[in-house]
This record gives sequence, structure tokens and C-alpha cells, in this order.
Amino acid sequence: MSQENLALITRAYQAFGRGDVAAVLELFDERLEHFGVVSDGPRRAPWHRPARTRDEVAGYFQTLLGALEPLKFEHLHLAAGGDYVYATTQQQFRVRQTGKILVLRDSMHRFKIARGRIVGWIASEDTAETLAAMKAGPDNLAIVQRAYEAFTRGDIPAILEMCAERLEQWEVVSDGPAGAPWHKPVHTRAEVAAFFQALIGALEPLKFEWQHLASEGPYVYATTQQQYRVRKTGRMLVMRDTMHRFHIVDGRVIGWVANEDSAQTRAALDGT
Repeated sequence: MSQENLALITRAYQAFGRGDVAAVLELFDERLEHFGVVSDGPRRAPWHRPARTRDEVAGYFQTLLGALEPLKFEHLHLAAGGDYVYATTQQQFRVRQTGKILVLRDSMHRFKIARGRIVGWIASEDTAETLAAMKAGPDNLAIVQRAYEAFTRGDIPAILEMCAERLEQWEVVSDGPAGAPWHKPVHTRAEVAAFFQALIGALEPLKFEWQHLASEGPYVYATTQQQYRVRKTGRMLVMRDTMHRFHIVDGRVIGWVANEDSAQTRAALDGT
């Protein structure tokens, strides 16, 4: 029986690992003796409610996966004794609302099995760590607003202070092979500084306006209207409806992407 119980829990973990919650639910009995997270404080996450039926377990997974994006799930040290199976898990999630990474190390699970079905589950969890990851950080819209205001007054150091030391992405997505000097991928704060040096070295800003700011989780989107004078040629370069996407985590910009008509930019730079 112990080997059968271990195999049952292994199947449950494998199903969760591939995102097959329906398969996990099939391994639970219709009625449960107990199901819940044993937290270490008075405050709880939304999925910390006890469940007594299979439908309530489905609600648990819906709440959990609605709040967290699974990145890593490993189970190890399975042990069976009588009707019980114990396991230690290593888990990593991205909080959908804040973009923060939640790492649950050595989270222990105890299953109770009867008649080939799971009738009980208890898990340990560091509630303080979970709630800290779910807590919204600084207002991401306000961060982008301040960055744009800094750009309009030419305060590039203020923008750099809003960027992380290391970035996931910073680039202009152009629509042609002829790029401008600032169309180089960037991955560090120092390279962001070089991006602005190349941009402002080539273009004199005349107008910069932003509108339609929108935020979803760690991302902020905006539409901008820009106008520059090319320093070398004196040509006017108008960038209409240029869209930006910022990725912000823990109050720092870790990603920025912009679209740009590279042919128009190249023509203005070349004076053609």
C-alpha cells in the first residue's frame, strides 16, 4: 500500500507541474477530512482557506494560480507511513499583480490517503514571505510619469536612478534594417546612459508628450508624441503615436521597449 500511495502522490505532483489541475482533482475524494495551508501568522493569503470538498479544492487552485504564475515545482524526499505520505517541495512563482518572485523553499506537505484517493492535505508555508511578495510596491504609473517628466526637462540622471543595475530588456523595435545609433540592445544602467547619450547627441528634443497610460501587473504602457530636430541635418523628425512598454519590479525599471519608424528616422538623420 505504501508504494501505491507514493505513486499516487507522484502523479499528483507531476500533474501540477504540467499545469493539469483537472488531473490533480481526479485524485481527490469528493469529501475531505482536512485541506489547508498551515501559516505562521494571523494574516493569510487568499488561498489559505480550508477546504472540505473536491469543489473547494478546485477553488483553492483557481485562487492560487490566479494570483501566482508557477515557474518551478520540484518534489523530493517522499516518505510513506500507513495512510500518510510526506514530501518536501521546492517552489517558485511570479506574483501576477506585483511581478515579484516568490520562492517557497523546503515547503513540507502531508497527504492522507484512503481507498486510493487523497482525503487530506496539509502544507507549511512562510506566510510573511508570501504576503511580502504579494504586497504592491510603488505606484508603477507614477514611476513612468516621473521618468517622462525627467526626460522633458533633460534630467537623464533622474531617469537612470529609476533603472535597475541590470535590465532584462531595453530596446527600440524598429521596422527596417537601417537603424539609428541608439537602436542597440541594452542590459545595464550604464548602457542606458549610453543610449540617451546617442539619442540626445543626434537629436534635439522639441516636443515630448505622453498619453493613455495603462498598467497591468508589473507592466506600464503609454503612447507618446515626439518631435526632434536632427542636429547634423537640421531636419525635423516627428514620431507620432510611438508606444512604450515598461517592466517595473520593486520600484525599478527592468525593461523598456518602444516602437519606431526606422526608415523615417534614418531619412531624417541622413537628410534625404
